[in-house]
Amino acid sequence: MDNIRATIEILFKKQNPEKMLYKYYNSIKEKNVDRDLFIATYSYENPTKYNKDEIENVYSLLDSNWKKLEGVKEDSIFNVLANFTKGILIENKGVPLCKYKELLRWRELSYLLGEDLLTTAYFAYKDFTISYNRTIFAWKPIISTDNTMLKEIMKKGCAENHFHLKGSAPHFQLAWISLMNNIEGRDKEFKKIEKETRLSPDVNYGFENFSLELKALVKKASAIRLFLYKKFILKEKIEKVENFKMNYILKSKNNSEIKLFIRDLQNEINKLKYSNGKKLNGEIPDYIIPKKISLNNYNKDNMKYNGNILLYGERFFLYTIFKTFFEGDKEIIKYKRLIHTYILIKERFRDELIQINRRVGFGNFSDYQNRKNIFLGKGIYEKAVVSMAINSSLYDQHINYLEARIAPEKNNAELSKTIEKLDENIESEMFYDVKDFKNLNFENTSIKKEVKDKKKYFYVIHFIKKQEKYKEIMEMAKNTPIVLYVKPLNYQLRRLLKKQADAIINLRKSSGEAKNRIYGIDAANFEIGCRPEVFAQCFRYLRNYKITNKFEEFGKDEIFNLGITYHAGEDFLSLIDGLRAIDETIRFLGYEQGDRIGHALALGVDANKYYKDKNYTLIMPKQIYLDNIAWMLAKIRELNIEIDENLKSKLCSDYYRLVSEIYEKEYSYENYYRAWKLRGDDPNIYKDKDYKLKSSLTFWEKCSIDPRKEMIEIRKNEEIVEIYRKYHFNKNVKERGIKSEEIKINKKMGKIVTEIQYAIQKELANKNICIEANPSSNYVIGNFKRYDGHPITKFYNIGLNVSEEENQKSSQLSVSINTDDQGIFGTYLENEYALITLAMEKLLDENGERVNKPMMVYEWVDKIRALGLEQSFLRRNEK
Repeated sequence: MDNIRATIEILFKKQNPEKMLYKYYNSIKEKNVDRDLFIATYSYENPTKYNKDEIENVYSLLDSNWKKLEGVKEDSIFNVLANFTKGILIENKGVPLCKYKELLRWRELSYLLGEDLLTTAYFAYKDFTISYNRTIFAWKPIISTDNTMLKEIMKKGCAENHFHLKGSAPHFQLAWISLMNNIEGRDKEFKKIEKETRLSPDVNYGFENFSLELKALVKKASAIRLFLYKKFILKEKIEKVENFKMNYILKSKNNSEIKLFIRDLQNEINKLKYSNGKKLNGEIPDYIIPKKISLNNYNKDNMKYNGNILLYGERFFLYTIFKTFFEGDKEIIKYKRLIHTYILIKERFRDELIQINRRVGFGNFSDYQNRKNIFLGKGIYEKAVVSMAINSSLYDQHINYLEARIAPEKNNAELSKTIEKLDENIESEMFYDVKDFKNLNFENTSIKKEVKDKKKYFYVIHFIKKQEKYKEIMEMAKNTPIVLYVKPLNYQLRRLLKKQADAIINLRKSSGEAKNRIYGIDAANFEIGCRPEVFAQCFRYLRNYKITNKFEEFGKDEIFNLGITYHAGEDFLSLIDGLRAIDETIRFLGYEQGDRIGHALALGVDANKYYKDKNYTLIMPKQIYLDNIAWMLAKIRELNIEIDENLKSKLCSDYYRLVSEIYEKEYSYENYYRAWKLRGDDPNIYKDKDYKLKSSLTFWEKCSIDPRKEMIEIRKNEEIVEIYRKYHFNKNVKERGIKSEEIKINKKMGKIVTEIQYAIQKELANKNICIEANPSSNYVIGNFKRYDGHPITKFYNIGLNVSEEENQKSSQLSVSINTDDQGIFGTYLENEYALITLAMEKLLDENGERVNKPMMVYEWVDKIRALGLEQSFLRRNEK
């Protein structure tokens, strides 16, 4: 990150809002930025970049340059925002765009702070310089670039093949508006996140005696917003009593003190709602959205979607405050610390909902993902989630097919109801004022018909992986007299999957419209602790169940087959662990031509760099390490990979030590690997030693075993079956297996792992199995921190300037570019294409020369766009 971006992060994220209020009320006359605190914070955030003297020079640059703004009399930290954005952003038809060449700089800072703080400061200064008052604030949550070449490529049509519906709306923006307008009675919601405050480990500068709980801070922000709105937008004279209440709230030292006047604060907000706020769909979402707004905020070409209207108020508020400040209003200068405090609190709250910390792994991301809907409440904010997710994506991005992933239900009636409600919200929930709608001369019914006719979006049911709770299993097993009769691994999830799979089958057998809205299945969430084997029976059941079309006299004899995809190789305890998960996906889920894998990062991560970054040390449960070694030794043998004798000896030694320790018997790694192949079978059929499949089976039971021919001979081997039985039912094996082990990695391991990566890539290519790439998601969660480090170029590089060796090794897999959870990762499909394209354009070789010519990159990304269309489950069923 360059110096001005690092400085902005310190100014608006790394300062204490309580300390800022203390300075405001005690009239401490010092600069907005404490010099010593700035230097200490900068040094902490950039420990290897500059020494203390150099950081003092950065502070001097801030003071003498960035805080000054042409035409603005008051030197201020708000000027720094305008100084940064005036070289990054441009305006087109009333909405902001990012200059394409500056996108990577913009992305890095805007993801940390959110875009609205930056875009409103940009427009405020721009309009100040030309004495203009802006009336359009309903642009999309994430802005696009000015890259016309890329837009022309996208116009050919593209597909969004990895899109989690509930994670694709602007949750933070909606949650903040909800809280600012409904601040009373929200303590229960805050209680849900108080136990695990995400921010505290990352920010600890200048917080000595200033550490107020988050719910109290947000209430203070609500009071500041109300005060600033009335004073500088409505230009009201604040009464003494009202001013006293606001000051009491802001001076309060705890939540209990604030509660004394929170009812009065809410009553004042409610009054403004009904006197000033605009009614949208029967509700007033934000008192700052004025009753009369420019109809240019509505999209006349796409009136079915204008959910961005909900973002109007907060943007208008920030813009007006900044513009008033730039104009040199003497009154607002008195309140610059209040403005700063409001922004700091808002950023503090944002850090609790958006993963902007630098920790990696899905577990860290999951903490944030689980919070996204907590503060939305009921009503218009909740309704806006699915509408804004789907409609904002379909508008102006030329998406032909959008695959919205939703969680399953326990029965077909609930699943049908869920789909019908989603469709209704997406197609019918238009956020408009009835009068405005009539003025635009549109017919509501005709717009609904247009949406239904197009139906570019459809649903994929993604089962939720749940981590195995070993401690609970062990607790249950303590009182079990017969060692073998504990429950199998992931037994609770396996039971749930049966209900959820039946719900999908029964819905597909029904006569309702909802059955024609589901085109695929997936499994998402935690990879570690929940492996593909858990879903094997369920996926075989749903893939192979033939449904006769009883409700149509003409047409196909059976309704369309479900597409198959699965999250694998995204999060792992070691590269071998991630590669094994991908292999298990292919094997246990019975992958065929056209099936897809989500992420698959383990296939393309640079193995040598991965182990070096881990300091050649890994930590994992002994059972997982044992599985990884046996699998790896078998792959080395199958693929005839040359291996250093010392490395092979170490792997074999670790294997026999662990298998003897955990299973109390020295099984060969060949037989252990064959027992691993049984993991695609339902473990319950192996519970008894004399197991036999019943002669009369339901279709679910028929799907309990892996149908491949090689499995017949494997099941006949008693020792192999014994290993599998112990893996699932022996409580001593489980107790020993969950204990962790530290593993020292041989530096020659990288070469072996790379060979295995290429072998699995080749297998995927031969079977035409596709990869769903999600650049920003992988950037945030994964181990690489540059977009040009994304493995998509290892999966598919036709047209790029790569070495002959790289070209020969690449299997040229079918890949697509997608967003994953676009609301959480602050992106859109067009932005994902732009980020990858720009990264490849800027990629340098060891001599500092550009590796790829622009047209090479555009041709490459255009081919990926076409591959994405071919991957779509809906498109395949249209053919």
